[in-house]
Amino acid sequence: MDPETNQDATPEAAPAPENSSLLAGAEAPAGEAPAGEAGNPEQLDFVLDRYRAEGRSEADAAIEQAKGYNELRQKLGGFTGAPEAYEYTVPDEMIEQGVTIADDDPLMDKAREMAKEMNMSQEGFDKMVNMFIETQLYEVEALKGQKDEQIKTLGASAPQRLAGINQYINANFDAEVVSAIQGMVTTAESVQAVEALIKASRTAPLAAGDPAPAPAVTKEEVEKMMFETTASGQRRINTDPEFKAEYMRKRDLLWGTHEARTQIG
Repeated sequence: MDPETNQDATPEAAPAPENSSLLAGAEAPAGEAPAGEAGNPEQLDFVLDRYRAEGRSEADAAIEQAKGYNELRQKLGGFTGAPEAYEYTVPDEMIEQGVTIADDDPLMDKAREMAKEMNMSQEGFDKMVNMFIETQLYEVEALKGQKDEQIKTLGASAPQRLAGINQYINANFDAEVVSAIQGMVTTAESVQAVEALIKASRTAPLAAGDPAPAPAVTKEEVEKMMFETTASGQRRINTDPEFKAEYMRKRDLLWGTHEARTQIG
């Protein structure tokens, strides 16, 4: 039978029509669940992705997350309930550094008010106040170090120079001006500047009625000279004429030459 007319012949397979679907041949990226699956059925819904890591099981991720919550709870432990009233006691180590706080201190009242608003516990309040005190102590120590450095820059005569400035400004200005000048004298350069002004004022002619400038001699300096002794224990003002003359000059500069001047000893 002619194969072209043979109805029993097996027809050749027709080529498959081209698939225009966008999903044709699409494969799920490595490591991701194939489409249609509801993610990893072993994953716990409450575990955050940031606690998952390569090689870490879901159970381990849950444990890490629990640790994170515990650390957060400890950090926020100071905000877990305010007491009826805050009572603060200065730690012994701070008392040794000279720290004292009055119960009616305005800053403490403000701190208590703020802590109450934040629902802070007594423990949290103690930590907050301690941190504030430690900060203040650090600042005081830092300022002291800066002051000592500036005094060192002035040299061995620094105490006498500073005392001389204090005596001059106290003798010539009121308390408000004295406080202002003292607030400005914080460096070796400012000391030198004030000394230059004092020197200039002493050489300038005085206007009628102006008080005479105070001498740059301190009471302590004169007293030291008065009671200074020799190696044999004798008073130098009784054995050293030149020393006595210098002592009398400074004494008269300090207290004047009138009969009612202050006597030492």
